[in-house]
Amino acid sequence: MSAEVITSDLTHLPDQSHDDTTRQKSDLLANPLHATLYQVLKELKPAQELSKPTSTESLLAAQNQNLSRLDAILRMEGVLDDSGDASPPSDSPPRHNADYYVKMNEVKRLYQEELHTYQKKQDYFRQRVYAMLQEQSRFRPIRPGEAECLVAAIQYQLCGILFQLKESTLQLVLALKDKYINYKRREPRLDAFAKQTLNDYFDSHRQHPYPSSEEKIELAKKCSITVSQVRL
Repeated sequence: MSAEVITSDLTHLPDQSHDDTTRQKSDLLANPLHATLYQVLKELKPAQELSKPTSTESLLAAQNQNLSRLDAILRMEGVLDDSGDASPPSDSPPRHNADYYVKMNEVKRLYQEELHTYQKKQDYFRQRVYAMLQEQSRFRPIRPGEAECLVAAIQYQLCGILFQLKESTLQLVLALKDKYINYKRREPRLDAFAKQTLNDYFDSHRQHPYPSSEEKIELAKKCSITVSQVRL
């Protein structure tokens, strides 16, 4: 079998069935030209270390900042503890607003379960990347940093799932507060500054005038009003 045939077989491995691929891999490893071709490919590979694409790096950094802001709000609402871990449910909720604390305990429990599932999936995908590259290293050289690049790309996708989990949890918490706590308080009328601030937000977001939970909290603080009063 010539080097051209070996190269052709390597190129068409992804197009074959699992059984054919396994058989072809065994033939390639047993071929006496395999070691020589592998060394040639290794020398042709660029020596420089791969770096994560700038776009993925910047997007991942922005996503981490958004997660940090959500964590700060969830910590303030009692869903997370000071270390950033899920806050344990309260064993004995106070009599005042007991229904609210019962519901909050349920939200915390669900958040803990979903977070645990997310962390398991994250570890699984990371292990799969290294296992895949370890398998591929038998047939082609792996460049330095190649695994980190793949892990970074997967991490960005997983961060989007984590963001949705934290965002939906915060939405539940705010809905519970509106139902059990804020409705009992007499909300003050909006002053001129608050009205102007909300109108400015609406004018600058006409295409999608629906603030997120995080934006509602920021607007409420800026206007010195409750979150439930942030209506555009």
